[in-house]
Amino acid sequence: MSSDPADSQPSQEGIPTLPGTGQPGTLQPSSIDAIAPGPRVEAGFDPPTAVVWFGVIGGGIAWALAFVAGYGFGLAHCFPTGTSLALPLSAWQIAAAAAALVVALASIATSVWIFLRTFRIGDVAGMERRGDGAPPPAGRLQFLAMVGLTVNLLAIAIIVMIGVGAPILHVCQQS
Repeated sequence: MSSDPADSQPSQEGIPTLPGTGQPGTLQPSSIDAIAPGPRVEAGFDPPTAVVWFGVIGGGIAWALAFVAGYGFGLAHCFPTGTSLALPLSAWQIAAAAAALVVALASIATSVWIFLRTFRIGDVAGMERRGDGAPPPAGRLQFLAMVGLTVNLLAIAIIVMIGVGAPILHVCQQS
């Protein structure tokens, strides 16, 4: 075992260098860097937490409220003879579905807005390799916006089915 400091230095062989610099430890830029430069980060984009979560679950909550309201209207309409409230069931269920649809569309618009403010096109692997990736909050916002887009599209489909099915189906029918 030698106590020479030169023996404890790591070998510089095999470490990539930039052409013309000869400095070890610097990576050569990939060819995609010329095509897709680093991320486009909008400074100061920090939407309120309530806005982000409205974009994620607004449509689902609107659907749930429309469903509970429709169930309540159905129960009120099917009371025993003489005690009925005589509610126009179809009109109320269509109105509840329309209100839920407006909320779900606003929720999906919020998700699209957040997604477009955090979306970047480029070489993601190259950016991460260089350490130029998005900071965690922007990545989380983009993920939540993508979840909101998916969930709200499903909620809109269900809300439309509620609004269309209410006037077609017969209520107070026992099987």
